[in-house]
Amino acid sequence: MSNKNFLICFGIVMGLMGLALAKERSFSDCLKDCSEYFSSQTVSIASVSLTTNRQILGFDKDKLCQYKEVISSQGSVYTVNCKFNKEQRASLAKILQDFDKNPENDKLDFNDFNQVQNSSVYEGWSTYLQDSSICEITTN
Repeated sequence: MSNKNFLICFGIVMGLMGLALAKERSFSDCLKDCSEYFSSQTVSIASVSLTTNRQILGFDKDKLCQYKEVISSQGSVYTVNCKFNKEQRASLAKILQDFDKNPENDKLDFNDFNQVQNSSVYEGWSTYLQDSSICEITTN
């Protein structure tokens, strides 16, 4: 699996886990209206310890919602910066909410990348993460 695909999988895994761990306003609710949001998580996946900091920063001057995620693991740091319009935010929020409501998704094994890649959340996020006009991924 390439670094970019691993990064996409990891970001989506963290997003899915974030749905289960949210105690305040959910990520999907904040994304829908571009409200400020922050979460930080550290997990071990396939014997690799990864930390992610996810933020919704609010609107920029062009009324695009700014999203930032910093993923770090064993000396590597990836930064994802995205700018979503209203339709993109609504689409992602719906995908996340539908996923969370489906009891079948409780059985998803986050260590099995094949299962993650077959999820609706992976498909929705990867569409934007692979579009450089929406999201930029940098490595430090």
